[in-house]
Amino acid sequence: MALYDMGTKPLFDSEEDKFNLDNDESLNFEKAVERRARAMGWYHAQQGILTFTVDGESLDLVTDYGRIDICEIKTQSEPIYLATGALKNQRAAQNNDMMHTMLLDSLTKAAKTRVQVFKDEYEFGDGGTPEVKVIVAAALYKIIMRLTTLDTKSTNKALRDTISDLPNYCLQVLGDVDKIHTRFNNTYAQLKTRGEDVNDKEGILFSIYAQVPDKTSVTT
Repeated sequence: MALYDMGTKPLFDSEEDKFNLDNDESLNFEKAVERRARAMGWYHAQQGILTFTVDGESLDLVTDYGRIDICEIKTQSEPIYLATGALKNQRAAQNNDMMHTMLLDSLTKAAKTRVQVFKDEYEFGDGGTPEVKVIVAAALYKIIMRLTTLDTKSTNKALRDTISDLPNYCLQVLGDVDKIHTRFNNTYAQLKTRGEDVNDKEGILFSIYAQVPDKTSVTT
């Protein structure tokens, strides 16, 4: 029981610290999952649940989740969750139970609600009679990280749209160069922290300043 309690314990103690699918915290979440997985033996050669083979290459789900699709996870996890699976009554199945409990309990209430919308992609029938639905921890982790990535793409698009909309902003602020420059710098800085960039940022700025009467020469 002590081992099970260690495995299922949430990665974060307070609700405020739990993962909210925020990309800014995704690396901390990923590293916390990896530490727990290694401490609990979830990478074990025979009883592990986090290593998948794709095109002949062995991949670590925690760090390579983007290269492993849900169908691959579902198929390669069959020995764990199918009623007739070779590992159904082995340590691997217990590892799976511990990990999916830990993952869900490490999410904020709002994040958990969002994730559960996609339960059909991480909860699979065991093929028994009657059939029982089993949460596959690897698939659940994939969905969590997929939603985090989608949020990132959405935010990045919004930031890029803000830059694209600077000509309209220029009219709103009556050509105030300082305000235009500040908005661009703030938006650009947010993109940079997300590993993104803007092509020809100087060109974008000066094409906007060209619309400003009595424009001031500005460098970035």
